[in-house]
Amino acid sequence: MLVGDSGRQPKAPAKWIPSGEGVRVAGVSINSGMFYLGASFAGKSGAENCLVDPTCQVGSVRGDPEGKTLPYWPSYQSISPGARRTYLEWLAGGRNDPSIGIGYVFIFFYGLERRLFIDEARNEAPAMAAEVRRLLALHGENYSFKGYASKFLDVADLMANPDISRPALSPDLRSGYEMPLSVRLHLGRKLGSKLPFDSTDALLWILSLPDTQLRTPASRCFEELAELWHVRFASRYPDGLKVNSPRTKIKVEYRAASGGFGGRVDLSDSELGPLPDVGAVSAPIDGLRDLLNACSDELAAYSRLLGKKPEARDTVEAAFLLPKEILTSGSETGAAALKRVDDFFGDHRIAGAKVTRLAQALGMEIPPKGKLGAGLCNQIGALMDKLDVGFEPDRRYGSRGLEADGYILLFKAKEG
Repeated sequence: MLVGDSGRQPKAPAKWIPSGEGVRVAGVSINSGMFYLGASFAGKSGAENCLVDPTCQVGSVRGDPEGKTLPYWPSYQSISPGARRTYLEWLAGGRNDPSIGIGYVFIFFYGLERRLFIDEARNEAPAMAAEVRRLLALHGENYSFKGYASKFLDVADLMANPDISRPALSPDLRSGYEMPLSVRLHLGRKLGSKLPFDSTDALLWILSLPDTQLRTPASRCFEELAELWHVRFASRYPDGLKVNSPRTKIKVEYRAASGGFGGRVDLSDSELGPLPDVGAVSAPIDGLRDLLNACSDELAAYSRLLGKKPEARDTVEAAFLLPKEILTSGSETGAAALKRVDDFFGDHRIAGAKVTRLAQALGMEIPPKGKLGAGLCNQIGALMDKLDVGFEPDRRYGSRGLEADGYILLFKAKEG
């Protein structure tokens, strides 16, 4: 049984169904909106492959949910009646089925492209960007959709917020074959203003390069990596990284996935004009990549521990494996371990405490009484060295070992 007959229904002009507005097509109730409904885009340019035409016949049962019969550039009008039923029910279900054929996702995506670029519905850009991000979470394994969706998000985000701001650091900054537009705009403005890159700028740059492959320690321990990067970068580039501005300017050509339109997006800054494209700069990249890999190597032992014991992140065992600079820099990662020891001192440089209390503060398990083993004493000593704290008795310097039911004297001392 087929529903819909082009010979008996008037050719209604296309209209945009906004998010949340309910309609009924071929007996299917769709309440999620965000698509075009009608027979044609009268007097407008652009492809009609996104248009849900109510005069098209629709099958009574779903067909081809995997989209195997859909062409490379599918359209609602060109697919089979059974496939139309599948598409309508996917819309009715809130577009939540992760197993739906990617061709159906593209038909919907074509409509968002048209709404943003042809209808120029800039006020709807945030909502459309949010929906594309949601679809990416469901279908991002499809490389073609990921590429087109990422390009769409670049421009949609710019339309939603034309003010250039620095993107947040993330291990997932890479996007297809190009640097993310948000990174290029931020760094382009830095270049145009002749300002040096600070540590965050440099890390954004290297993380967003298409050929950057993060090692396991960097991806598993990204917060710690960022903290260590800031320390090492400041040591190597105390005045920031000076980058020569290229002649190449940022240009974005948006080519719609639908194949129906395309054009250049104006990205000129209101103060600086066309912005330099950091994507055309290569000189400092090798040095930054070497620094990134060196930071990853320093976190290798810490990463291996968390790989085996994820719950160990805030323990003394994990703190012992962190570079000293993270522990003592006041960073979030090292703050917990450092505060536990500093609490013993208060406003003094010398403090006394029960060994059991210190062990408890450090999250260490020790026997209730008797001498502590050499390994446990050495572990406490190594951690105290990193925190610039000495203690007695310290068996490493000829004293007797610590006793679980005894006392320990703590004092501030460079490298313990």
